[in-house]
Amino acid sequence: LALFAEFFRQHNAGGLTDQTSNEIADKWLGVTQDRLDLWKKYHAEIGKAVSPVRAAQFLQVEHQIALLIDINIASEMPLVGQPK
Repeated sequence: LALFAEFFRQHNAGGLTDQTSNEIADKWLGVTQDRLDLWKKYHAEIGKAVSPVRAAQFLQVEHQIALLIDINIASEMPLVGQPK
C-alpha cells in the first residue's frame, strides 16, 4: 500500500518524472516477485504436507483472490502519464 500511496503522491504533485516512474516500477516488480516467491514456497510445503493437487488448488484460490484485489486497486489508479 505504501507503493500505491507514493504513486498517488507523486502523480498528484505532478512529479512523475522518468526517475520516479522507474523507481516505482522497480519497487512494484519487486513486490510482485516477492508474491511469486511466497506462493512457490507454500506450494512446495502444501504439496509435501497434503498433496500436489491440494497445493495446486491453493495456488488457484490464492491467484484468484490476488486478481480480485489487484483489479480493485487498478480501477482506482490513474494511468502513468495521465493528467491529474
